[in-house]
Amino acid sequence: MVRDTIKLIGTIIIVAVAFVAGYWPQRQKYLNAVEDLRVADRQVTEAMAHQRIYLLENLMLQVLDHTAHKESEEAHTLARQFFVVLRADMARPDMAKFRPALQQILDRADIVEKALDKEDALSRDVLREVMKQLAQLVAPPPETSDPPAFLRTPPAPQD
Repeated sequence: MVRDTIKLIGTIIIVAVAFVAGYWPQRQKYLNAVEDLRVADRQVTEAMAHQRIYLLENLMLQVLDHTAHKESEEAHTLARQFFVVLRADMARPDMAKFRPALQQILDRADIVEKALDKEDALSRDVLREVMKQLAQLVAPPPETSDPPAFLRTPPAPQD
């Protein structure tokens, strides 16, 4: 009877150790996969936000093009479309990071409309400023690097 109890306890211990030995590595793989998925989801969300900014840039570029060709009606239509899309994009949760800068551009809507009415070189400058603001939103941050070897100071001589 004691021998049967020891066999049963031994079997239970072996099964428990085998379970933990198989469970723990799989759990770690699962946790790593979940973290990788979170990172990928953040990257996709950021890429989609950048794509929306690029679409806004494209619309503003079309406004600039029509302004340069003195096609004021098309420029007005595209400018209105630009600000409608801008408002819609600002409401999206993935654009929260860009909301303050987009709000600054939206606040200039009246200035852009008035500039388009004048059809002069100043209007293109206003539109270029909006383009510049949009480009700065998605520009990669500057990377720092070590100076080239010939610019580094040599070590002090040791005596």
